[in-house]
Amino acid sequence: MFLQKYKYLFVLVIIFMLSFLITYLFIGNANNFTQVKFEKEVYNIGTVEFSSATDIKIKYINTGDYPLKLKDVKPSCGCTLVNWNVKSIAPKQKDSILVTFNAENTGFFLKRVYVFLNVERSPRVIFIEGVVK
Repeated sequence: MFLQKYKYLFVLVIIFMLSFLITYLFIGNANNFTQVKFEKEVYNIGTVEFSSATDIKIKYINTGDYPLKLKDVKPSCGCTLVNWNVKSIAPKQKDSILVTFNAENTGFFLKRVYVFLNVERSPRVIFIEGVVK
């Protein structure tokens, strides 16, 4: 009696699961997530002079099967400026983000650059550290 009562619900659940599986297999990744590999995730720029500007090139490669799109790049503070390519990067292609650190305070520093992209784990965080003399 119980099985007959919920037979239609069971069939609907099976149909839904099969349609989801078929859609994923034939259409692929609906979100077009890709994969990225950064050359480094921590950049130690050593000792820099107070009131100087230092450029850091953050290199990366699209290791996935879909175009890689940097949606946004945000530094953790106003002393760090970023410049990046707004065009999509084809699979297996390389590119870079230019970061300029302006040394405004003396002592050790640890800055973060948040990179928002079309990958499953976003944003990615890149660290820039050093000492201002």
